[in-house]
Amino acid sequence: MRLPLLALLILAVAILAFASRRFWLWAIVRYLESRSMAAWRALIAHYIAGRVPLDSAAAKYNQIESRVHRYAVLAMRLRPGGPSYLKSLSLTPPGCRDDDPRLHALTERASLLHFGPEMFAKIRGSWRQQAESGSAEPDGAP
Repeated sequence: MRLPLLALLILAVAILAFASRRFWLWAIVRYLESRSMAAWRALIAHYIAGRVPLDSAAAKYNQIESRVHRYAVLAMRLRPGGPSYLKSLSLTPPGCRDDDPRLHALTERASLLHFGPEMFAKIRGSWRQQAESGSAEPDGAP
């Protein structure tokens, strides 16, 4: 009598551990994503304040952006209920407009460092063509 009850208890614990594993992984990945977002916002605030030079900020921007996107994809895959959420995010510090030319310079430099000069020139050419053809905003514009 004790052996089947013990086996049932072990099976129940194993099922519960397996089922909750996905939730805990999701919670951990969301935590890491939020920390990376905070680091990304802090980097931009330091750059806007003039404490970090453009090239250093652009290189770090790419590193953090990659990390944020990696965590976001993992969080979407692990999300309880499936991968179906959209969110809008603002990286600008308080008191800074989204269309600040310094932010544009930072994202341009980060894109240049990420894609390299040749590919970046092709992308820019594509943006110009789309803008000239009457599109309101080029696809993929940073």
